[in-house]
Amino acid sequence: MKTHPLSDAVLRRLAGEHCFNRGHEYYIHGHVESMSAAAGRIDSVVRGSSNYAVSLSDDGLDYSCDCTQGDEGTFCKHCVATALAWRNGGSLPAKDRAKAKKVTLADAAKLLADEERETLVLMMVDWAKGDKQLRDQLLQYAARRSGPDVAVNAALSAFKAAVRVRGYIGYREARGWARGVDKTIDNIAQLLRDGHAFSVIELCESALGMLPEAQNSVDDSDGWLSSIRDRLQEIHFQACQEGKPDPVALAQRLFRQELLNELDIFYGAAETYAEILGATGLKQYRELADEEWKKVPDRTAKDKYENSHQYFAITH
Repeated sequence: MKTHPLSDAVLRRLAGEHCFNRGHEYYIHGHVESMSAAAGRIDSVVRGSSNYAVSLSDDGLDYSCDCTQGDEGTFCKHCVATALAWRNGGSLPAKDRAKAKKVTLADAAKLLADEERETLVLMMVDWAKGDKQLRDQLLQYAARRSGPDVAVNAALSAFKAAVRVRGYIGYREARGWARGVDKTIDNIAQLLRDGHAFSVIELCESALGMLPEAQNSVDDSDGWLSSIRDRLQEIHFQACQEGKPDPVALAQRLFRQELLNELDIFYGAAETYAEILGATGLKQYRELADEEWKKVPDRTAKDKYENSHQYFAITH
């Protein structure tokens, strides 16, 4: 029997194993549309993250696709899908598509379990290139596997990038911004689950210290900043319970944050952290408060306390 000019072996040689497998997935899931063949050429539109125009000769030696890989001269997955559809008489007919069962995550898990390890790695990295959320998850995973120091730095960098505001974020965009920031807090929570409580304490305090800077650049009508603050403080409290930091040093940091930072960060910390601070930590907190209270002028004095937020915090 004569071998087809676009046999699996030929397509694997042209595209490589990874692109062939991806192209085969595109074909069997009906991504090849508007296909036509004439005068030795095959033209199609392949549906992916965008619609891509594919054109190739019936021997596969001449081909083009307007995707990123195609622009670089690669026989891409869209070319593979088109070749398979043409070789098998076109993409799946509408009636067959209707009969085909819906693929579930369980189906995907079973198929992935049968793949070779190298293929799985290539697939994951390839998908991550076009999916920022997946890419960020992979990078955080790699950081956690590289050790606690790398993981902490990666989590802090991700939070910094998410919370940073360029220009002004209006009401409609605030929700998306907050969701992006909250996603990076997942990394901090994961570090706590991984047993790095002491590092998480410092990480949360650094993250909380960045929030006031965003206050004047985000329309916070729905209270997104408060939600972010509360979640970071909850993780910080849990980390302190597990990590048991030095009570005197903790009292000093909590007092400074409560006094200087706005957004009511660590408001009422002495009461909230009383059991963690213990008698020693509370004594330090009281001494710091007494020292600061001495700076507050009498009500009849003309001079005002230098900062209204600090005045509110210390009088509380």
